[in-house]
Amino acid sequence: MPEDAVLHTPGRSLVLWLAFLGAAALLGLLGYLLGFLGFVYNVMAPGAFSGYPAYVLAVMVGVAAFFSPCAFPLLPAYFAYAVGGSERSLLRSLRQGAIAAGGLLVVVLAVGAIIAALGAATPFQPDPRKEEVWIVAVRVAAGGGIALFGLLALLRRTGFAHRLASRFPRRRGEPPALPGGPTARGLFLYGLGYSGAGFGCTGPLLLALTLYAWTLGSPGAALATFGVFAATMALLMVGVTVLVGLARRGAIERLRAAGPRIQTLGGAVTLGVGAWTVYSVTAGSRLFAEVFFPFLGS
Repeated sequence: MPEDAVLHTPGRSLVLWLAFLGAAALLGLLGYLLGFLGFVYNVMAPGAFSGYPAYVLAVMVGVAAFFSPCAFPLLPAYFAYAVGGSERSLLRSLRQGAIAAGGLLVVVLAVGAIIAALGAATPFQPDPRKEEVWIVAVRVAAGGGIALFGLLALLRRTGFAHRLASRFPRRRGEPPALPGGPTARGLFLYGLGYSGAGFGCTGPLLLALTLYAWTLGSPGAALATFGVFAATMALLMVGVTVLVGLARRGAIERLRAAGPRIQTLGGAVTLGVGAWTVYSVTAGSRLFAEVFFPFLGS
C-alpha cells in the first residue's frame, strides 16, 4: 500500500481528529488553571486590583472569563465544529474567527449593559449555586443550543440536515466542506453559545473589574477598561479559530478520509458538551461548584 494511502486511512485520520479534540481540552484546562484560578487566587480573592494597571487588569479578567469553568468545556465542541470544512488560508481563518468573536461580543455587551444600568446592585453571584433564575435560563438556553448543534450533526447521517442545508447553496468558487463544516451563521451562533454558557462566570468577573474601574474617577477610563476586556475575549476567540485553521491546513486530506466518523463523533461530542452545560447549571450545580470552584468551599 502506498505511503499516502496509509496516511489517509480512516483509522489514522480518526486518531488525528481525536488529537485535535485532546489539544482543545488541554488548552481549555490550562487556561482555566492559569487564567481563571490564577486570577481568582492572586488578584480577586485578596483584592489586589490596585497592584496592576487598569488595562493590564482588564486583559487578565478577559482571559479569566474566556477560560472560565462555565465556558472552557465548550472548546472541544468548538474545535469539532471549526475543524470541518475546506482548507482555509490565514485570512479566511481570521474572518471565521471574527465572525465567532462577533457572537461572543453580543453577550459581553449585554453583560456590560446590565452592569452599567444596575451597578453594584447587579445580581451576579460568584457562587454558581446561587445564580438568579434568569441567569440560569440564559446558560441553559446556550447549552441547549450547543446540544442542538450536536444533534443536527448526528441527524445529517439521515439526510435531514443535509436537505435543510441545501437551501443555502455555497458561494461560487467556494470548495466543498467536510460534513458538518463551519458556516458563517454557525460560527456566529457558536460564539454566542460559548459566551452565553459562560454568562454566569463572566458577570461576576466583569462586575468586579467595573467597580474597580469606577474608582479611578473617570467614566472614560471605565469605558476604555471595558473595551480592553471585550477585545481580549474577542481576540482569544479569533486566536483559537486561527489555531484550528492552521492545524487543519496540513491535515485536511487525512481528515476527509474519516469524514463520516468525524461527523458522527463530532456530533456526539458537541451534544455531550451541551448536555453537560445544562446539567452543570441545573441538577449538577453543586458538583460543578465543588469541582471547578474549590475556593468557595462546600
